[in-house]
Amino acid sequence: MSFLRGSANYVWCTTSVLGKGATGAVYQGVNKYNGEAVAVKTFNQMSHMRPVQVQMREFEVLKRVRHENIVKLLAIEDDQEDRGKGVNKHNGEAVAVKTFNQMSHMRPVEVQMREFEVLKKVSHENIVKLLAIEDDQEGRGKVIVMELCTGGSLFNLLDDPENSYGLPAQEFRLVLEHLTSGIKHLRDNCLVHRDLKPGNIMKFISEDGQTIYKLTDFGAARELKDNQPFVSLYGTEEYLHPDMYERAVLRRPVTKTFTANVDLWSIGVTLFHVATGNLPFRPYGGRRNKATMHRITTEKAAGVISGSQLSEDGPIEYSNVLPAHCHLSSGLQELVTPLLAGLLEESQERMWMFDQYFETVTNILSKKVVHVFYMNKSSSIEVYADEDDVLYNFKEHIKLQTDVQPESQILLLGSEHLEKKVDASTLVRGYPKTDVDSPIFLYSTDNNNVIIPNEPELPKFPSFPNSVSVENDASLAKVGCSVGHECKRRIEKYSRMDRLLKVGVNEFIEMLKYSLIALVEKTKHLGDMTAVVAELSETVSVIGRNTDCSKDMSAISSRLESLKLNVTSGIIEPTYQLHRKFVVDESLNAEWKSAIRDKKCPCKTRSVERAKHLTERLRDSWQHLLRDRATRQLTYNDEQFHALEKIKVAETGKRIKSLLNDDVRPVVAQIAECVADWYKHAQTIYVKVQYLEKDSNSCSHSLAGIHDHIFQIKEDLRNDDGEIQNIGANAQVSPQFSLCQETHNNIRVSKTYQKAYLGARFVPYEPMYPSVVEIKAFPDFYLTEIQSYHPNSISLSPNRSNVFSCEKVMTDFKEIFKTKAKGFVTDPKKLVRYVVLLICCVVVIFQLSECFTKLYRPPITTHSHFDLNETISYPALTFCRDPAYKEDVLKSYNLSYHPKFSSSWRNFDFNNVDLDDLFKKATYEKSEFFGQYGLDGSPNSKFYFFHFVIGVSRKCEFLDVDIVSGIYFNYGQCHTMRPLVTTRRSWKNHGYSLILLHTMESTDETHSENVPGWHVFLHEAKENFTEINMETSGRVEYMYIKSGEELEIKLTATHFNMKSGRDRTCTDDINHSAIQCAEICQWTKITDPIGCSGPWMPGVDLPYCNNYTDMRQLLASYQTLADINVSECGCADPCKSVIYSAYVMNRGPFEKQAVPSSQVWLYYTSKMITVFEERPNYDLTQFVADMGGSLGFLLGLSVLGLIKILEKIVSLIFGNYIRKHQEKAKAAKLDENKDSDLCSTTTLELPHKLSQSNDKK
Repeated sequence: MSFLRGSANYVWCTTSVLGKGATGAVYQGVNKYNGEAVAVKTFNQMSHMRPVQVQMREFEVLKRVRHENIVKLLAIEDDQEDRGKGVNKHNGEAVAVKTFNQMSHMRPVEVQMREFEVLKKVSHENIVKLLAIEDDQEGRGKVIVMELCTGGSLFNLLDDPENSYGLPAQEFRLVLEHLTSGIKHLRDNCLVHRDLKPGNIMKFISEDGQTIYKLTDFGAARELKDNQPFVSLYGTEEYLHPDMYERAVLRRPVTKTFTANVDLWSIGVTLFHVATGNLPFRPYGGRRNKATMHRITTEKAAGVISGSQLSEDGPIEYSNVLPAHCHLSSGLQELVTPLLAGLLEESQERMWMFDQYFETVTNILSKKVVHVFYMNKSSSIEVYADEDDVLYNFKEHIKLQTDVQPESQILLLGSEHLEKKVDASTLVRGYPKTDVDSPIFLYSTDNNNVIIPNEPELPKFPSFPNSVSVENDASLAKVGCSVGHECKRRIEKYSRMDRLLKVGVNEFIEMLKYSLIALVEKTKHLGDMTAVVAELSETVSVIGRNTDCSKDMSAISSRLESLKLNVTSGIIEPTYQLHRKFVVDESLNAEWKSAIRDKKCPCKTRSVERAKHLTERLRDSWQHLLRDRATRQLTYNDEQFHALEKIKVAETGKRIKSLLNDDVRPVVAQIAECVADWYKHAQTIYVKVQYLEKDSNSCSHSLAGIHDHIFQIKEDLRNDDGEIQNIGANAQVSPQFSLCQETHNNIRVSKTYQKAYLGARFVPYEPMYPSVVEIKAFPDFYLTEIQSYHPNSISLSPNRSNVFSCEKVMTDFKEIFKTKAKGFVTDPKKLVRYVVLLICCVVVIFQLSECFTKLYRPPITTHSHFDLNETISYPALTFCRDPAYKEDVLKSYNLSYHPKFSSSWRNFDFNNVDLDDLFKKATYEKSEFFGQYGLDGSPNSKFYFFHFVIGVSRKCEFLDVDIVSGIYFNYGQCHTMRPLVTTRRSWKNHGYSLILLHTMESTDETHSENVPGWHVFLHEAKENFTEINMETSGRVEYMYIKSGEELEIKLTATHFNMKSGRDRTCTDDINHSAIQCAEICQWTKITDPIGCSGPWMPGVDLPYCNNYTDMRQLLASYQTLADINVSECGCADPCKSVIYSAYVMNRGPFEKQAVPSSQVWLYYTSKMITVFEERPNYDLTQFVADMGGSLGFLLGLSVLGLIKILEKIVSLIFGNYIRKHQEKAKAAKLDENKDSDLCSTTTLELPHKLSQSNDKK
C-alpha cells in the first residue's frame, strides 16, 4: 500500500501528519519542481458536506491575507489520490499538504470554498503562505498546499516538558508580537479567524535562524466587519467565548449573535496558556465537566484571569494574577495581567475591542527593557520603561518592583554611578544596552542585609507503581521530566545569582576606589585653594593695615584659620586614611576574598552542566517510555528494560533534586550571607565617603564666600586709596595686552602663577584670564614681566618672573595642513624621512605581531624514534577509571575523595565492608564505550570489534575479545580487553585502528588529581595488568583521558626480537609473564612476614587482613615496593616483545594548549621506553631574539639618525655643563688675551726704564 499522494505540482506522504482537524488534515509535502518543503491541507468527507460558499471561504481568506505572521498560501490544487506529507513534483521542495476527509465534503459548497477564498486574500509574514490549491487526481476534491513550518505548532512547544510551566519571557514577547501582527492583518482585511488556539499557530524557522510564528488553519475563517454579527459556531471548547460555549457545547438555546470580538477571548486564553503552560479555566475532570467550565467563565468577577476547581464539586479558586511558577518577570507580568483581564472579559459592556487590544500590545512591545540586579534581594528584575522616560521615571519603575525609594537607590553600571553615564534628562532610549548577564546593579542605602529570594515550592517527582502500565508510566515520566527541567532552570538561576553577586561586590569596590581617588584630588585642590586665599588675605591685610577694613580682615583671618584647620583635620586627613586603607592596601577586597575562599560556587562545580546532563537523561527515559506506549504490548525483555527506565527516572530525579537542594541553593545562601557581612562594612565606608564629599563641598562654598568678601574689601581699598590705583597705573601692563589683542593671540599664564591668580574671579585651573583692568589691580609684588612671541613686545621689568605671555594658536586644520605642506616642499628630505620612517614602522609592527603569534601558538615539530618494519600481533588494553570511589563510604572513615596514598587507608575497616562496595557503578553510563579495534589499511581487511558497557554487562556484544575485570589499590576497577585471535599478523604500514570514545559524566571536583578519567594501558595479550612497580616493569601509562575529551588514535605495533645483545636469560613460553612473576614475588615478600594479604593481591594464597594491626603493617609495607629488587625474583624476560605506537588523528583537544607536551607514548614490556612526541620549535629565547632583531632593524636603519639621537640625548643631559664649560673657556681665553696684552706692554716699556736706570748709574 502506497502512502504517497499528489496533485499537479506537489507530492505528500500520509504518514507525515502535521495536524488534524474536524474537516481535514495537514501533511508535510514537497514541491515537485524546486524541492521546497510545504504544508498541504486536505479535506475529509465531513468538509465536503458543508455549503459550497463555506468550503470556498478558507481559500478566499488565504488569498487575501499577506502577512509575516500568517501562514502563506502557495497554491490550491486537486488531490491526485489522498492526503499527506508531500513534495513539489518539479523541484522536490518539501511542502505541507492539507487534505479534506469525508466529513468535510458533507459541508455546503460555499462553506467548503470559504477557506480557499480566505487563503487567497491574506499575504503576510505572520500568516502561513498559501502555495497552491489543487485538485486531487483521484477525484477526492481539493487540497491546500502551504509552506512547511518545521518548528511545529505552538501547542507542540507547550506540550514539551521543558515548557510545562510556560515559555520564557523573550519567547512570550515574540509570540505576542507575531500573533498580534497576524491578527491585525486579518482585521485590516475584515477577516475573523474563529478558531484561534496554540495548535493553529505554527513556528517557522527562517534561513537566517530567526523564529517567526504564523497563523494557520482558516477553515473557520470568514469575512466579517467589526460589528457585523454571525450565528454559525466554530472553534475549540477550551478557547471558545462563554456565549459560544453555552450554545455550541451545552446546546442551550441562545438568542445572542456574535461579532469578530469573540476572537479576543480566544487570544486571551492562548496568551495565558503560553505564559503559564496551563489553560486559565480548569474544572475538575476537564472537558467532561462542561457545566462547571461554563460556570467558571461566566461567574468570575471583573479582572479575574483564571479559575480552577481542584476537587469534584469543590469550590472554584479564582485569581487575578499569574501563578507563581510563571516564567515572566514581575515587570512584564504587570503589563500582561491587565491585557489578559481585558481579553478574558465575558461581559458585553466591558468586553474589549480590537483597537484597544492593538493599542495595548503596541504599548507593551514599544517599551525598552532595562535589566537590573537588586543586590539586597539577590534577584534580577526587568524594568519596562517608555523610551521617552527620564531618570526620575526609571527610578520610580524600580521603586514599584523593589520598594526602594529613589533617594535610597545606588545604581552602578560598569563600576560607575548611572548618573555619570546618563544625566537626569537623558531619555531611556539612549541608555546603555543591558541584558540578564550584564545588568545595572542596584544597592539600597536603607538596607544593609542581603538574602536570596524565596522560591515557590518545587513540584514533587512522581512515584511509579510497581506494575507496568505503558500509558500511565509515560505520563508520569513526562511529569518527572517537567520537574527536572524546573530544577535545571532554578540551578541556572542560582548559578547566575552567584556570579552576579560576586560581580556586584567587585563593582561596588571599584566604585568606592574611584570615589576615594576623586575625593583625594578634590581635597588636595581644596587645600591648595585654601592656601591661595590665605595668601590673598595676608596681602590685603598688609595693604589695609591702617584703614577701616583692618577689623574686617582680622575677622576674616580668624574665620579662614578655623576653616583651614577644619579642612586639614576634618577632611584631608580622614580622606587620606580611607584612601590608604581601601585603595592602596585594598583591605575591602581582601576581606571579600577571604570570606569566599572556601566556598564552592556553582560555577566551579559545573552544576549547570550537571543539571543539563541529568535533564537529558530524564528526556531519554521519557522518550523510551513514549515508544513503549506506542508499542502497546511489551515482550518480557522489553518489560525489563521498561522497568529499568522507570528506575532511571526515579534515581535521576533524586539526583537533580539533591543537586539543587543540597549542592547549589545552600552554597548560594552562604555566598549571600558573606555578601551581607561584607556589605555592612562597605556601606559604612560609602556613607563616610558621602559625608566627606558633602563636607568638602561645604568648605569649598565657605572658601568661595571668604574670597568674595576679601575681593570686595580689595575693591573698597581701590576706591578709597589712590596709591593702589597708582601702583596699578605705573605697571603699564596695558600695552602688552593690547599687543596680544591686536595680534589675535591668546594670553597665557605660567603654571607657577596659576594658583596665585588674583583676578576679579576665583577660578583656578581655567584657561580664561583677567582683563587689563583686573591686572592693573594687582599689588605691586604680583606685577610681572610680560613676554610675547611678537617681535615688538615690550618688557616692563627685567627682574620679574615670566607670568604672562602672548602665544599664537592656530585652530584651523587647513591652515595647519598648509603650514606642514610648505615645510615638506621647502625641505624634501624631511618628507622622505617621514615616509621611510612610516614604512619601517609598519614592517616592524608586522614582525612583532608574528613574534607574539608564534609565542602564543608555537609551530609544532613531530619527533619519532622508531621506524621498524616487522610483523606485529594484537595487544591487550586495560582501562582503569580513576577515581570511582563512593564518597559517603570514604567520608565515614575520614578518607579523602581519592585515596592516592596508602596512608589514608590505615583506619579503614576492611573486615566489615566489602571492597566492591567502594566503587560507584552508577557513574558509568550505557553510552560510555570504546569501539572499533582491529586491522585497517585495506578495504578487504577483517575488523574485530569490542563494545564494552560498564555497569550493565561484562560480556562483549561482539566476538573475539575477552574481558577480565579486577580491583586495584590505586586505580580502582580496571578492565582488560584481550583479543582471542592471537595468531593474527599484520605489517606495520597497515597497523591497527583504535578509536577511544567516551561520554563520561562531568565532575564537581576542581583539583586536577581528582578529575575522573580513564587510565589507558597497552600491553601484550599474555601479560596481566598490575599496578605495582610501574616504573621498572616497562609498562608506561599510554593516555589519561579526562572528561570532555574525544580522541581518535591510530595505533601501530612492531614485533621486537630481544635475544641479540642480552646477557640475561629469556624464555619463549607464550604463557610466561615477567610482570606477573615480579608482581607475585613482590607481594609474597610483603605478605609472608605478616601472614595475610589485601583484596587487591590476586594470586597470593593468604587470607585477607582482618584487623587494624595487620592492615596497617600491610599498608606500610606496600609503600616500600619501590625498594624491592626485582632482579632477585629470578623472573625471566620474554625473548620477544612488542613496541606499540599511537598517533592522535583528531587533534582538537591538544591544539587548544599553548605549549603542547608529549601527547602519545610508545612503550612495550621490556626495560626500554621510547617516546613519540610533539614539541614546539619556538621558545622564549627565540622570541627575545626576534624582538631584538625587529627593534634593531628599526633603530639601525640610519646611522646618521642614530647619531642625531645620541647627540640629542647628550645635549639634554650634559648641555648645561657643556655650555658653562665653553663659557668658562671663552672667559679664560679672554683673560689670557688681556694678560698677554699687558705683558707685551710691560715688555715694551722695560727696556726704556732699564736704559734710564743705566743712564743714572
